[in-house]
Amino acid sequence: MFGAIFISSAILLVPRIGAATFLALLITGQMLASVAFDHFEWLDLI
Repeated sequence: MFGAIFISSAILLVPRIGAATFLALLITGQMLASVAFDHFEWLDLI
């Protein structure tokens, strides 16, 4: 499901905002999600 969302958003957004901006937003989103998961201990890894 998330793969389909990623592919469809890439198809729609890359022509509008550019590939570099799309990749920068993608990495920023992953980093923010990682910080949130770590801060709120959603995965109980420690």
